[in-house]
Amino acid sequence: MLFGSATAVAAGSDRGGTVTRIDFSGSGRIPLRPDPTVEKPFTEIQPHWKEGQPMLAVAYVSGTIPTVGVTLDVSNQNLPANTVVRGVGPDGIDFPPTPVAPSVAGTRAALVYPPHSASRPFQPGAICSYEPFTVSWETSIDGGAHWKAQAESRCTLYITRSSPVREVPETGYAFFESLFAISCHNASGATSDSAIIKCIWRPFADRDVRLLSGDTLAFYRHKNAAPETTTGGLIFTKTGICFAWAHLLIDLLRVQGIQPHNSYVVLSTPESTQYGPVVGMLIRNCQFMTPSGTQECPDYPYVAAFDPHTNLDLVGPDVFSRPGIAAQGEPDPVSLFRNHVLVCLDGTYYDPSYGRTYASIDEFYNVIAGWVVLGRGNEAAMKFDLNGDGTIDNTDVTVGRVSNNPHRLALNVTRQDY
Repeated sequence: MLFGSATAVAAGSDRGGTVTRIDFSGSGRIPLRPDPTVEKPFTEIQPHWKEGQPMLAVAYVSGTIPTVGVTLDVSNQNLPANTVVRGVGPDGIDFPPTPVAPSVAGTRAALVYPPHSASRPFQPGAICSYEPFTVSWETSIDGGAHWKAQAESRCTLYITRSSPVREVPETGYAFFESLFAISCHNASGATSDSAIIKCIWRPFADRDVRLLSGDTLAFYRHKNAAPETTTGGLIFTKTGICFAWAHLLIDLLRVQGIQPHNSYVVLSTPESTQYGPVVGMLIRNCQFMTPSGTQECPDYPYVAAFDPHTNLDLVGPDVFSRPGIAAQGEPDPVSLFRNHVLVCLDGTYYDPSYGRTYASIDEFYNVIAGWVVLGRGNEAAMKFDLNGDGTIDNTDVTVGRVSNNPHRLALNVTRQDY
């Protein structure tokens, strides 16, 4: 999923004039923030643009009326003291003819069109993404009998279905521009909650969730542990764990005014069994060889070493993590997890990390390859480098003992607000 330009552009050299400043206001304007950086984690995009400044994106709530003011630089062609200026926008969203006194400097003149409300509101109750929102600025020197196109203003403009849920930056949820781009671009035209959910889910199902920059977001990119647990962290680092992916899906709904309740579903493994502490669940696929630990641990008979690079894959001798269910940005993600987070909406369980859905929690057991508890193993006895240090010693080291029965243990399920 690629977006159009997210910038505002002042254009019109072929029309004889240019836009040198544009201001957006109105009660329905939403204060957007650029995607977070180290220097500016929660800055606001200013609602005005001047030549030489970073370009602009704006957002409004559907059904509200935008207010725009603009400054034009045009050729001084004997402009009268009351030159009339108007803006012709898309979908009948025009800005009314208004007399403006030119400020002349040689062969050029500045026309300052004061802030005016548009002729009509954005369509109520509908999401829209103008990429770009183009207004043709025109002048008349004969009281409106004839008009000359002078310049165009173009910017990306997002329209939300309802007022966004109040941002809470300390939790990583803020009005980041990429949230509005993903949400409004994919759900354009949608009005009902169910339609919005379906549309916003589409890039997740395609495992192609991208920021405005074009960068694809990932789940444990390159199999590295990704400590980011929030939407802001995921946008900033472009990789995150399941907590961050669940937050992202919910936050994309929040910017449309949808606040799901009790929808944040945490699946966690038991703390321990009679055989030892539970390390976690294995997500498919895994290759199981002949079990070597049947006598010591009959319910978890497969012995496996942890990948020393990630500690989230198994590398034999009895169990090998193999390419399995593709995840966001990763065709072969890590396979061992202590927890996993889903989002329940309208009775369907959404797994944003993998782009999958389940009709019930029971269906999630179909993607579990097995369970791992901590144990001890002797390298010399097993003739295998269990700790990955390059040698086989006659010492006991920590290993995983594995059951390939997905129903061996029951997941703990908690539902809560986020």
